[in-house]
Amino acid sequence: MLYLDDVPTVEVGVELDGTFVAPTGRVVESALPEGRAATTVARGAPSREGLAAAHAAVVEWSRTNDHELTGTRWEVYDHWRDDPDSFETAVYWLLAS
Repeated sequence: MLYLDDVPTVEVGVELDGTFVAPTGRVVESALPEGRAATTVARGAPSREGLAAAHAAVVEWSRTNDHELTGTRWEVYDHWRDDPDSFETAVYWLLAS
């Protein structure tokens, strides 16, 4: 899930092991942004509270360490498992250069 702004304008994506052939309707080729990012991992089944805490932690760390955020951020979800406590979601915020 790529959040491009605070509206939020989002892109929901899947990873491909190969080449994207052609856009179809609203399905288009996309890529995550390049550059330095601040990151953390939310552990456990995805929840609004858990993801909000992970995002807040990255924002706080960035402010404390004098890193400016661009506002572009994304989440990379783990593959589902039978044990929801083993699930991980990586949270990234793109840093200004």
